[in-house]
Amino acid sequence: TELTLEGGERQRQAIVDALHDDFEADLRNKKTGRIIWGSYYIDCFVIESNTAPTDIPTRTLNKIKIYAPYPYWVQDYNIELLPSEETESEFLDFPINFPFDFTAPTIGKTTIKSDFPFASEFEMVIFGPAVNPRVTINLYSYVLYTTIPDGAYVVIDSRKKTVMQFNTDGTQSNIFNLRNKTDSIFQKIPGGNLRITWDATFGVNITIHRERSEPRAEVVT
Repeated sequence: TELTLEGGERQRQAIVDALHDDFEADLRNKKTGRIIWGSYYIDCFVIESNTAPTDIPTRTLNKIKIYAPYPYWVQDYNIELLPSEETESEFLDFPINFPFDFTAPTIGKTTIKSDFPFASEFEMVIFGPAVNPRVTINLYSYVLYTTIPDGAYVVIDSRKKTVMQFNTDGTQSNIFNLRNKTDSIFQKIPGGNLRITWDATFGVNITIHRERSEPRAEVVT
C-alpha cells in the first residue's frame, strides 16, 4: 500500500514520524491498528515501511506492508430495538368473566431490509432490566437464562465467543454458562432481510459485522 504525504518538508517529516510511532506502538503492544476506507475498516499491523521522495517537491511517498490477522474489510450495520410499554391483547377478550386478570406479553416486531447476502458475525447488547431475554431473528432464537438488573447490560460477542455482563458498580461478570446450550448463541446472523421479534420489555442493540474481502465501491470523502 502506498501513502502520499503532501505539504512542507517539516510537515511531511512530522507526519511520517507520527505514523511510524503509531505503527511501532501497535506492534509493541500486540494490538492491531485500524485502517478506515469510507464506511469500511480493517484491523491490521503495519510490519514494513519505506519512505521515498517523488518528482513533486511537496510530496513524499510512504510504502507500507500490512498484515491483517483477520483479513476482512468490515462495514458495521447497527440495529436499535427499543423497549415498549404496549402489549398485544386481542386474545384477552373472553365471553365470560374471570375472578382475575389476564395480561399479554409485550411483543416487539420489526423487519430490517438488507441486500447483504452473507451470514455475519455480530455483537448484541441487551439492556436491563430483563428476565430470561430472548431475541429471535428469522426464527432463530438467541436466549439467556438470567436476570439482568436495571442499569446493567450484557454483551454477546460472536467473534470472541463471549457473554459478559457489565454492572452498574463497574464490575464485569462472565455469564457464558447462562446462555441457552441447546442452540448456539453465537450463530451468525443470516444475510438478506431480517425478521426480528423480542419481548420488548427490554432494549437491544445489534451490530452486524458485514465482512468482505474488499470494500464495495462507494464514494470516499
